[in-house]
Amino acid sequence: MKIGTIIVAAGQGKRFGGKKQFYIIKNKPVFLWSLEKFIPFSDFIVLVLPEEDIKKTEKILTRFSHIKKFKEKIKFVAGGKHRYDSVRNGLAHIPKECKIICIHDGVRPFVKSGEISDCILSAKRYGAAICAIPATDTVKLSTKDGFVDKTIDRNFVWLVQTPQVFKREIILKAYKKFGKKIPENITDDSGLVELAGFKVKIVKGSVSNIKITTKEDVKIPLYPPL
Repeated sequence: MKIGTIIVAAGQGKRFGGKKQFYIIKNKPVFLWSLEKFIPFSDFIVLVLPEEDIKKTEKILTRFSHIKKFKEKIKFVAGGKHRYDSVRNGLAHIPKECKIICIHDGVRPFVKSGEISDCILSAKRYGAAICAIPATDTVKLSTKDGFVDKTIDRNFVWLVQTPQVFKREIILKAYKKFGKKIPENITDDSGLVELAGFKVKIVKGSVSNIKITTKEDVKIPLYPPL
């Protein structure tokens, strides 16, 4: 069963103060760390980028010989206004023979190979799977004016990460069902799949699989081993 991967790296990095996918960690841009992790698992990869950065990214990758060997299986695609627009653009370029589709944030460079393989295996079995970690802090819901409404049992609370992996027909049906009218409260692909009526399996991830959002996230002491 062939696997296609979408690396979503089309953000403008407003909270970071620049395009964080190009921030250099140990002589490589952040997006490349993510890309490398998925090459062993993927038959085809779509790298979704800001349109103005596609040519620059192609040149960056020519400096890495191990990526050049895989270049025929990497497609560069322009992102959209919202994350779901970028994913939709990526889905349109995944070959039909790829029956499993992985979606990963280009700014989660510390994902582990075991997390990827576990999500793929679960998606093959259940149709949809996400990487997530259990909440360790007390979780409370608030009222609109900032007071505690109620406390939630954290034993059933998970903090969702990527990769998120789906059978091709499931993720395509979810995006087709809602078209361009994606509900505003949907912030990840599994949320759309859930809303479309499919069950999503949780695969336990790790705290090191952080999403780089602000400059605080790239302080050297915070780096997990690479």
